[in-house]
Amino acid sequence: MIRAVRFSRPLSRPRRADGPAAFLRGFGARLRGSIAPEAVNAIAAAIQEQEGFYPGSRSYRNNNPGNLVYAGQPGASRDPEGFAVWSTYAAGLQGEKNQIVLDATRGSDVNGNPIVTLADLITSWAPPSQNNTAAYIAAVSASTGYDPSAPLSSLGSGSGYLPAAAGAFDLSSVESSLQKPIDLSMVGLPSAVPLYAVLGISLLAVALVRN
Repeated sequence: MIRAVRFSRPLSRPRRADGPAAFLRGFGARLRGSIAPEAVNAIAAAIQEQEGFYPGSRSYRNNNPGNLVYAGQPGASRDPEGFAVWSTYAAGLQGEKNQIVLDATRGSDVNGNPIVTLADLITSWAPPSQNNTAAYIAAVSASTGYDPSAPLSSLGSGSGYLPAAAGAFDLSSVESSLQKPIDLSMVGLPSAVPLYAVLGISLLAVALVRN
């Protein structure tokens, strides 16, 4: 079995990551980009491979396939070297995906460096001061089939999305709430009108009154 190439870096300089507040700011701000779920999954798998996720490795022991530094991620704790530790692989993988999505949609990393292309993302994830970044980018590109110079928003298929687990945001609950019917029979309306319809009618009424 051939193991993925592991690029060395000092343990005293763990990988950067955002804390929960960054996700809240990103959710409320005007986002610059997007990324398809398919692309997130492919990039996360390629990063996991390059980070040396195999039995006995630090990322494996920490359930942290992206080797992210601990930054207060929900459900995670800190190891002696400053890396995040999750109780399950699924939680750690979601933490990795959340970071990819945040960087892509925000258009920058935690240090403010622009994140537009796959090469930008990997350069931030594996900086030259600690890694053979060019080789890392080439490996991720080969694994995913993505052009490293292509915008992240153009990769994969489907529409972009915001992170939806492990302390990020679940927009499906908002959508579900808008679709729930409410009872307006007391005012002579049907008893099962979706909330989004009521909101739409209210906004239309306000617009007509203003005009």
